[in-house]
Amino acid sequence: MPASIFDTVTGLPVHILVVHAVVVLVPLAFLGVLVAAASRTWRERLAVPILVLLVIALLASLVAVQSGRALRARIGASPAIQHHAHLGVWVVWFVLLAAAAAGVWFVVEERMGNLSLRSSPPEPVASPPSPGARLVACAVAVACCALATGWVAYTGDAGSRAVWRPIVQATDHRQ
Repeated sequence: MPASIFDTVTGLPVHILVVHAVVVLVPLAFLGVLVAAASRTWRERLAVPILVLLVIALLASLVAVQSGRALRARIGASPAIQHHAHLGVWVVWFVLLAAAAAGVWFVVEERMGNLSLRSSPPEPVASPPSPGARLVACAVAVACCALATGWVAYTGDAGSRAVWRPIVQATDHRQ
């Protein structure tokens, strides 16, 4: 198999290294969204970091898919690994959805004058969104980030089981 940037780094599979970024960043962004939803002060402080976390998580999930394919080509594919791979492709879409929903929410907040996504103070807009739009955008962002977090956990669990269950069963000395 030809060497690939998605195959190994210093002898370790890239997939094993990069999935941890997704597993940490998506739930961290979700926690940030929850805090931002609860506090206007924290919303202003966390908006940009949340978006940065979600963009990095999106990029990491794209690398995770490609590196997962390289790892599967290296070690072969059991039905459990195939299941995990199928779930993993959807992680990208869930993280993209979470990033888009959070982005829309923060733009609505900015248009209402509640926060600034830039270094300058927010400029008033001629026709700001209604408070109802703000609540809907917030609820959608929270729901999408929760969904992305849940899907990441479900996919990670499937991957862990695919890899570790046969090893644990083969080394169970309690029998």
